[in-house]
Amino acid sequence: MKKTSFEKHFPKIDKRDIEELMCCLSAPASVYEDSCEMGFSPGGRMHQEIYDDPYEFEDWHQSLGSRCFLHITNSLVWRAITDELPPTPPFTSKEYTKHGMPWFDYYDDNLNSIDGAENLKKLKSVVQMEKEKGLNVLPENKSVKIEQIVSLKDKANPERVREGRF
Repeated sequence: MKKTSFEKHFPKIDKRDIEELMCCLSAPASVYEDSCEMGFSPGGRMHQEIYDDPYEFEDWHQSLGSRCFLHITNSLVWRAITDELPPTPPFTSKEYTKHGMPWFDYYDDNLNSIDGAENLKKLKSVVQMEKEKGLNVLPENKSVKIEQIVSLKDKANPERVREGRF
């Protein structure tokens, strides 16, 4: 996005506002079945939506582009890649729930999501593929029944997205 467009659409935020930011995980508002289906691949329980771009075509730099490579791993894969223990042992969904941590659900009732592509509907989740192969690649992270759900929505300013220190 062009700098002038960004500054117009996203005015500076007072750092004191950021201090109040709550970092969260996204999880569904339904009861999980006995399978670890939450993930970034399709078929999981994580709710994902795609919206039309709300900005004008002229807001975007047409001559600039970039790519970002992101590798998301679980603790077993992290160790295989780096030959080191993960920075901190991640909670399993069972431990997370046992300690009373809330699960989060974000929704926006002011926007209509666009329909997904037919080809994307054919993709399988990691769990679906592992079941077909008779594997169990995430034995330490079985799903749990979710009892405490926090819905996230800034009702006063639904368009506002804050950045934080993570």
